[in-house]
Amino acid sequence: MPDVRIALTEYRVRLCFLRAGHVSAYLGVTLRGGFGAALRRISCVKPTSSSCLDCLLQTSCPYGYLFETPVPSGQALMKLYTHAPHPIVLRPPLSIPSKVTSETQAELVVLLVGRASQYFPYVLQALLHLGTEGLGADRVPFRVDRVTGGSDGKLVYAADTPGPVQLLEPELVRASVKPPQDGLLAVHFITPMRLRVNNQVLRSPAFDALVSAALRRLELLARLHQSGEFHIHSAEVAATARQGRLVQNETHWHDVVRYSKRQDREMPLGGLVGRAVFAGPVLGLTELLSLAGRVHAGKATVFGNGHFRVEAISHD
Repeated sequence: MPDVRIALTEYRVRLCFLRAGHVSAYLGVTLRGGFGAALRRISCVKPTSSSCLDCLLQTSCPYGYLFETPVPSGQALMKLYTHAPHPIVLRPPLSIPSKVTSETQAELVVLLVGRASQYFPYVLQALLHLGTEGLGADRVPFRVDRVTGGSDGKLVYAADTPGPVQLLEPELVRASVKPPQDGLLAVHFITPMRLRVNNQVLRSPAFDALVSAALRRLELLARLHQSGEFHIHSAEVAATARQGRLVQNETHWHDVVRYSKRQDREMPLGGLVGRAVFAGPVLGLTELLSLAGRVHAGKATVFGNGHFRVEAISHD
């Protein structure tokens, strides 16, 4: 049976804010920017350089590999893409208010793909640095209270017992493509889903666009990050996906904007959130989409966009 297998390591990081202040209406943007800067400070051997491209350590440096992910040479797959996908996802907390207090806690999920799992101690150290510098315009400091992971919630780090991090073993996650099966499939877009077709951002959910984004994301992660295997005939799956029909749309557009210092302009990151129901031969793709939802899909996944989950709906 056609399938994809990807090695994933997922950590849940509990943050405790230390005073009141404004952070961000969408914490994914603020976290990503501050975290990337902190990670570079603790790992870069050429801090005055504006690019990682000419650095001998790019593929082994935590910052270079996680945030300036190099395009592998000789990869025919990458002829269609200008950038390699980052092997890290920072999934922001959803319920945090834009103004926090010293009582506010939040959970950040850090997902690492393939060999990126070895860099988690650097990820944690960068978060500790960022906590002392603070988040948002008010530079609100936070403490990394504890880190857990795995299905059993194994304790990886606790602020009151510092020491070597107890790394988790990557989990090899498999998703198969089953024969087409008619039914109803609900898709819950949890963080903004930004899908683009023919260079146009979609303002309404489309099943074929979602499946195409999922296939691209999973194939690139599996093939480029020593994380697993991809044995799916994408053209056949895409043909099935084109038969999926939107029968219920409870989504809305959620605007998110970030300012890029590098490009000196605002960058739109908005996307669809809410629930959509699709009908047709869609149920055979449930596992594939479930895995894609876990690793996120679409545009701006590095900011936490594109997290979704799927649910088969019974006719009873």
